[in-house]
Amino acid sequence: VAQTDDGRWVSIYDGETEYVIGEEMHETARQSHGGGYYVYRTAREAAEVEYPKNSLAAHLPRRILRVECAGQYCVYANGKLAFSRLTPVEVLA
Repeated sequence: VAQTDDGRWVSIYDGETEYVIGEEMHETARQSHGGGYYVYRTAREAAEVEYPKNSLAAHLPRRILRVECAGQYCVYANGKLAFSRLTPVEVLA
């Protein structure tokens, strides 16, 4: 995630989706990047991600959140996963 100047955590890609510790989020995961919340299995994998150039919050400082995921999910070839339910648990870095 990206950390805003006022301390919120938002999606690096859209700059709007906000992640709040302890608050479960819902969005149906669909293949071909059609929905869901994108995660990686390890903090190392997350730290090595290169985001698309059109990512709206790529200029902000990055943070890694530990999350709990559940529900329908999709697996992508690059190791990325998309889950339908996600709950941020803590800030790792």
